[in-house]
Amino acid sequence: MDEIVKVYTEKYFPVCQKNRVRILWEPYAGGPNIGTGPVGWEALFKAFKDSPHVGLQFDPSHLVWQFMDPVQAARDFADKIYDVHLKDCEILWHVLRRVPASIR
Repeated sequence: MDEIVKVYTEKYFPVCQKNRVRILWEPYAGGPNIGTGPVGWEALFKAFKDSPHVGLQFDPSHLVWQFMDPVQAARDFADKIYDVHLKDCEILWHVLRRVPASIR
């Protein structure tokens, strides 16, 4: 976390301030991303001391397929949500109950 904060603070935040933009994390769990949900968001915002240069690109569908509550997440982090992606997402429980986790 310290290395992430150092790089962002030294490299990216001056550019953010100059251009009046923010860096937003998306809760995508398919890559090297520690900001995939509320626990990661809390760690990031705490490490960055609630910097105005960072926030969330909120995509509720990513939380749904990670089995997290997107409504509660939106309530808890409303002041950090600066962009929203919306699309359909459905958990097909009848399929999940019949398919081994190893082939999902």
